[in-house]
Amino acid sequence: MPGGTIARMRAKINEQRKRPERSRLPRNAAKWLSPEFIPEVVQQEANMHSNANPATPDEKQRFEQIQQIGCLACLKHKNWRRACEIHHLTDYGRRRGHSFTIGLCPWHHRAVTDGAAFNAKAMEKIYGPSLVQGSKGFKATYGTDDDLLTWQNELIEDLKKQSQI
Repeated sequence: MPGGTIARMRAKINEQRKRPERSRLPRNAAKWLSPEFIPEVVQQEANMHSNANPATPDEKQRFEQIQQIGCLACLKHKNWRRACEIHHLTDYGRRRGHSFTIGLCPWHHRAVTDGAAFNAKAMEKIYGPSLVQGSKGFKATYGTDDDLLTWQNELIEDLKKQSQI
């Protein structure tokens, strides 16, 4: 009888809701997570997104120029200019520095969709692959990190020349 099966499932779910939530951490985890217990290097990395020094005025100017240019992937894919975020290029998982940066829109940088109107599949169809979804597909479509960095630097030089005129 199917009705009996559903009733048993509902009863089981209600019973689970009544039980108090158990902590998933061991009893002495608070000691392990205390600041005195964590080595200094690990604690520094937990407090900071990057161990890099703050951006210099020249590097901040570079970031502003990158934002004026827009997303490199959108420019290459459809010749669109979209607002971008600063993406720091990495070597073996470590940032190369503030001078090794390119502009990527929220989709290409972090796979953030354009609101409720588009899901990830639609965004990928319109804009191409996102870096977060896989660097191999992204690099196959738009070029290697060094190719994109070279192109970004060329666009910045062009922007500087245009502003001098």
